[in-house]
Amino acid sequence: MFDPIEFLKLAEKLLTYDEAKIRTAISRSYYASFLCVREVAGLGGLKMPRVHREVIRFLYGRDTLAANTLHLLRRLRNDADYDLKRVFSISEARLSVNYAKKL
Repeated sequence: MFDPIEFLKLAEKLLTYDEAKIRTAISRSYYASFLCVREVAGLGGLKMPRVHREVIRFLYGRDTLAANTLHLLRRLRNDADYDLKRVFSISEARLSVNYAKKL
């Protein structure tokens, strides 16, 4: 079984001044957090994209700060994966990694 923490370890290794690595670090930070919470919530059987909303909703029922953090990571991940015009800084990638560690 794959351990989502491996995504977080990869994200940390990608913290360099390279746009592709920065974007990937942001994306992997979100998925490390999302997958860990999804497993704790027992929502592994839900299909995409509903499962992303349900995982965040699960957190809102228990820890608003954690839910807000995961929501922020999801927004950053969406931008990193899809918004080709936006330029990301290494500080945003570091922030994503640090937030994921807290979650």
